[in-house]
Amino acid sequence: MKMKRNLIKLLSLAVLFLTIGFTSNNVGAAPEPELISSQSNYEVGTLLKAGAKGAAVYQIGSDGKKYVFPDQKTFNTWHDDFSKVVPVSLEVLDNYSDGGSVTFQPGTKLITHRNTAKVYAVGKDGEVFYIPNEATARKFYGDEWYKIVLDIDPGVFAVSYKIDEQELSENNLPEESLVQVEGSDDYYIIENGQKRKVSIEAFGPNGLYRKNALKVKKMPAIYNDGDDVVNEEEDIAIFDPGADDSKVIICHKPTVANQEDGETIKVSSRALAAHLAHGDVKGACPSDEEDDDSDNNIPSCSNPRIVDKVALRTKYWQDLGLDTSAHPEIYKYQIQWFSGYWSPWYTPGVDDVDWKLSNRRVWSYFEDHNYRMKICRGTNDPLLPDIMVSDISLEPSNPAKDATVTIKVHVKNSGQVTLTDTKGILSGARHFQDFATTPLPGRIPTTSETNPLRPGETTYITWTGHFTSVGEKRLEMEVNANGELEESDNTNNIYSEYVTVLAAGADPVLLAVCDHNGDGVRNLTDVSLFSECAGTFDANGDGVHDLSDLSLYGANNQSNTWCTNSFMCEPEEAQNTQQTSTSTLAICDHNGDGLRNLSDVALFAECVDTFDGNDDGVHDLSDASLYSSNYQSNTWCASDFVCRP
Repeated sequence: MKMKRNLIKLLSLAVLFLTIGFTSNNVGAAPEPELISSQSNYEVGTLLKAGAKGAAVYQIGSDGKKYVFPDQKTFNTWHDDFSKVVPVSLEVLDNYSDGGSVTFQPGTKLITHRNTAKVYAVGKDGEVFYIPNEATARKFYGDEWYKIVLDIDPGVFAVSYKIDEQELSENNLPEESLVQVEGSDDYYIIENGQKRKVSIEAFGPNGLYRKNALKVKKMPAIYNDGDDVVNEEEDIAIFDPGADDSKVIICHKPTVANQEDGETIKVSSRALAAHLAHGDVKGACPSDEEDDDSDNNIPSCSNPRIVDKVALRTKYWQDLGLDTSAHPEIYKYQIQWFSGYWSPWYTPGVDDVDWKLSNRRVWSYFEDHNYRMKICRGTNDPLLPDIMVSDISLEPSNPAKDATVTIKVHVKNSGQVTLTDTKGILSGARHFQDFATTPLPGRIPTTSETNPLRPGETTYITWTGHFTSVGEKRLEMEVNANGELEESDNTNNIYSEYVTVLAAGADPVLLAVCDHNGDGVRNLTDVSLFSECAGTFDANGDGVHDLSDLSLYGANNQSNTWCTNSFMCEPEEAQNTQQTSTSTLAICDHNGDGLRNLSDVALFAECVDTFDGNDDGVHDLSDASLYSSNYQSNTWCASDFVCRP
């Protein structure tokens, strides 16, 4: 059966060099000059580019050659951003022979091109596997398989990918694909005819994501058991064309100041000489050798207690950097990712350097993720209390300027000790932006021997007053500000919340998240209305109503699960952006005010079928999503388009 091509097509271009635009936050400002590295011998996996605008990005392979990323789609399957790209001179780049093109990371996306109706899965070194029908696609990738299909250039497909017309099946899975056994938490990498179980701690360092896993009911008997993947393995984490099958364990030299012992990784034997030349040592790092049979480098903790915490919304943990001395009581900790999965247990100072930013620890994610800690205490140590601000609410929830409003601070006993006084609860500090009220709260807790605050219970402090201006306001409250109460955890004492204050007499309306105008269709007319809601549609929870929210909307607007909620919309004052005739507009700054923001989106939504960012012949939400992802790139925004309102 011919497979239905329900594909989201992006820019239909010939083979492009990857363009990386580093611009300042001020549109029109000259970009800061990049520092050009004078080094001439780079490690395997290093990303290089020569020049700024229009420069291609290359990766150094284990064979000492450079491999070009043919487009940004390919780059994005391997890397989250361009922060690790090293600018070099053309002379340095010419020291490396051309090896060819980088292909998609195995298992991340399905590919097709405009001259075929076929869709393929991608394996190691660009080997492709034909998906014969929709039933096969759904079997391995789920009902929304079509959302991970990307178009690539036909020329790139013909030259860079290995096309043997083999079909995807349970007995023929792409090499280096991540595979999940349905109904279990077991994940495997397929490699050399073997299945290698992936440990939880190996996902991040190897660039593996559960959402990309193929689903099988059970692992076919054709795949024998291989060694577990427990560390970073270079030929999984980076594009490593033609690497041999044999692997060598090395101690990779440290890249951050506190990693004196380095990091144990596996590399292709072909890359061993290059690693040794950079100071790496063959064999496991000393700290890992000690850790094989016993956790000698992990602090002893005979009596830990587990404490669950909610996202803090402060940068306290990020600001600690790599320093662990402030929290010797934390034995281990876990992060709950947005997908709902829990991370492995991390040990401070042992295995928790953030794989994205090596100058901080994984506990930096406490800012916006729920987390769990094992607190270490001696058998004779007394239990300490713990209080936290768990929420800040308002009545009414959508206040107007100069109107009376009550702010309620929720103070929770999150410890294991019953509180019999208000010590720490009332010694707080509040910062309510543009909120006029009396110095003292209107309601205070009456915690006492006869009215105790037991573990898990919440008490409240309220202030009644009014906001003196409109717009988004930050509300922050801290308990135990002077430290008068000795707590088991004083990092959760500060909580902040954002609220949008309406103009006096404003008439906010309740809108569905996706179908704003209630016509039963989710399309660009909703985007136009979306752009008029000042600060009240915050899809990513960062406190700001901006184009990143539009990007989430564009990507999820057809998902009934994502669209279940409603939000309050206060339309902004009408602006004179009406177009009475066909006109030529800049792609990103439609209204010519020097800014690229939601006012441009309102105008964008009025242009009928003339802004086609992904060249699929339709002006729709996929164009809006593309716009919101690229609107700060001067290169992407260089063109004009004709608008017909």
